[in-house]
Amino acid sequence: MRCVTCCSRPPWPRAPRQWRRMYDRWLVTGAMFLLVAAAAAALARADRLRRVALDGLLATGARGLVLRGRDPRRLRLVALLCAAAALAAASVGSSRSSFEDAARADRDLLVVVDTSLSMAAEDAQPSRLGAAKQTIRALLQQAAGERIGVVAFAGSAIVQCPLTRDYSAVAMLTDSLHPGIIPQPGSALRDALFEAGRAFSAEPTRARVVVLITDGEDHSSAPEGVLAHLRKHDAALIAVCVGSAEGAPIPIRADDGQLMRYKRDRAGRLVSTKAGPELLGGLAERAGGSFFHIHGRGAFGDVLDAVARLDTGDGESILRRGPTALAAYALAALLLEAWAYAFTRRRGGAATEAA
Repeated sequence: MRCVTCCSRPPWPRAPRQWRRMYDRWLVTGAMFLLVAAAAAALARADRLRRVALDGLLATGARGLVLRGRDPRRLRLVALLCAAAALAAASVGSSRSSFEDAARADRDLLVVVDTSLSMAAEDAQPSRLGAAKQTIRALLQQAAGERIGVVAFAGSAIVQCPLTRDYSAVAMLTDSLHPGIIPQPGSALRDALFEAGRAFSAEPTRARVVVLITDGEDHSSAPEGVLAHLRKHDAALIAVCVGSAEGAPIPIRADDGQLMRYKRDRAGRLVSTKAGPELLGGLAERAGGSFFHIHGRGAFGDVLDAVARLDTGDGESILRRGPTALAAYALAALLLEAWAYAFTRRRGGAATEAA
């Protein structure tokens, strides 16, 4: 299990994931061309030594006859250049043709978010639910073809947005979430994951990921029941706890956002809600997943990295949809080989005429 507590933003800016992937591709491409350059230099030196030896051993006419043949080492160099060109084209191609993004396109990601009244507490900025919505928006920004859906829960659970690649629809339905949108009070994790299981696709080849965002105040679920739903659907779990364990009051606001009062119990005492990171951390550990704790002005970049790093799906069906670019690369390699062969024949003919 990977456990990270996010209580402050990192002092340096986080580079966008697309930039980091582009940097990695160009790094690999540069290394391949350096390898090709070294091989070309070695073969050129060997060719010069061979010519010096031929000058000393063969007559001029015999030398011309030898040079008319194709040098197998030059052909090996051409083959190496072709392979390097194909690999370079694959490495600097569009992100949608990469193995990572193709694999991500073959998975379903469900965000299960707590909308109980305790999520209105402001020990995470702008609130617990506000931090959860920011995390969902960030997930949508880095999405690369996977289907994303949202399940909202309190005392019961509903599918707020079914699995879809229409990220604008997911964002719109996420923005409509607010504490108390589900009238039944409480926080029932088991019911939420049961509803998530119903929302998952029945396709056995699609990988499944559950991003659970809650303050950890579960009033009705046993951990075994929650784990059973995860195992049933073979879903990877990323648990995110929002809020502090010290507790915070629950504000009651009007529709326009104005603070009306703080929630009190029947005796008139101020109600304080405490996040339960221990419950979520233990759940993630038993499920073999990852756990993150966000409070204060917590950063959610680690959550995004955990989602992106999940090794899900082989992406085979996605890669088969775009053979056009690979065919163009193969054609370029064949043209390069033909040019090299013609160049070799011209040099061989010139050497014969000079003889």
